[in-house]
Amino acid sequence: MTEFLFFNNIRFQIAAAAVLIIIVVDYIRNPHLKLMSTKCFRAMLVSVACNLALDITTVYTITHMDTVPAAVNRVCHQLFFASILLVMLFIYMYAMILSHNQKRLTKKQLAVVALPLAVS
Repeated sequence: MTEFLFFNNIRFQIAAAAVLIIIVVDYIRNPHLKLMSTKCFRAMLVSVACNLALDITTVYTITHMDTVPAAVNRVCHQLFFASILLVMLFIYMYAMILSHNQKRLTKKQLAVVALPLAVS
């Protein structure tokens, strides 16, 4: 019964993984310029992949609460929430880099951008 619940609740994550795989394959197949936006986009792809893996893990821990220790469930969820914040940070930085014509962020700007992440 728990396997049915797991696969029934993981449909969105499977679709998201398929879309992510298509984006990653397209990204790998095309040449890249050495720009800040390219580096940020790559970091964003990695963080999204980690977020998706943690999302699948949390669905597993929820649907198998009878066999997964509560501490493991809690740690997985905390890592999942941290990965959401990291994805949001990279999305913001990517948009900021694109809107400022590929200019590097100063340390002060990076600190201001990362402050909400650090606080949360």
